[in-house]
Amino acid sequence: MKIVVLGGGESGCGAAYLAKKKGLEVFLSDKGAIKDNYKQFLANNEIEFEEGSHDEERILNADWIVKSPGIPKKAEIIHKIQQKGIRISSEIEFASEFTQSKNHRDHRKQRKNNNNLIDLLHPEK
Repeated sequence: MKIVVLGGGESGCGAAYLAKKKGLEVFLSDKGAIKDNYKQFLANNEIEFEEGSHDEERILNADWIVKSPGIPKKAEIIHKIQQKGIRISSEIEFASEFTQSKNHRDHRKQRKNNNNLIDLLHPEK
């Protein structure tokens, strides 16, 4: 399954990392600049990415789009994705597909895992 993550901020990198760990083909695209520490994180985890533009052909060949909340629903690329009928989810919706949390104990474990991901993204902390 081909996953495209739109947005290269912290949550976008987290979604891309989750996709990679689940064995999915993942590509991250950010029309703006990606912070250096996030680029390093993506490179270290062998996650393909682009910044400064969107490769529409590659994006529109995805099976599933994970969209940053910072990307307006009215953006042209979102309209094209919708026209093709490609599934679009938020990062949280995407992550929820891979959780089996049933109670607070599981949520505490998930928070610990999220903190571990933050540590990976921000090693200087």
